[in-house]
Amino acid sequence: MLEFPGAVVLVTHDRFLFERVTTTVLALDGGGAAIPFADYAQWEASQRERGPAVVKPRVASAGPAPTPSTKKLTWAEQREWDGMEAVILAAEAQLARCEADASDPAVASRSDELVARCAALAAAQEAVDRFYARWAELDAKRVGAERP
Repeated sequence: MLEFPGAVVLVTHDRFLFERVTTTVLALDGGGAAIPFADYAQWEASQRERGPAVVKPRVASAGPAPTPSTKKLTWAEQREWDGMEAVILAAEAQLARCEADASDPAVASRSDELVARCAALAAAQEAVDRFYARWAELDAKRVGAERP
């Protein structure tokens, strides 16, 4: 990294690496500003002068917070919930098959086949994600109905 002529954004907890490779430190203040410092020691001194930072929690401005539903699962949702584990397991098995197909070295040189297998892999991953999202939705509704 020392010989790289361009800019690099480095996020690390390794102070030695940080001190060795950085030429400029940009301190993000949480409010959208980036303040440049020569090194970590300069930033640290600045922090001591400013005092402890007060972190205000961000409030989403997308509208009022949704109120948790206290409705029970409908009959159809309960049936869906009961079969959700099997559906997710089947979708994950399909995803594993698609991953194996996409990583098959026999198709690495056939771009049309590789593209088709990668598309199937993406569709399988999308299906797994969708099933997990639905499972979480039903679980939240089910748990919300159990609470007083």
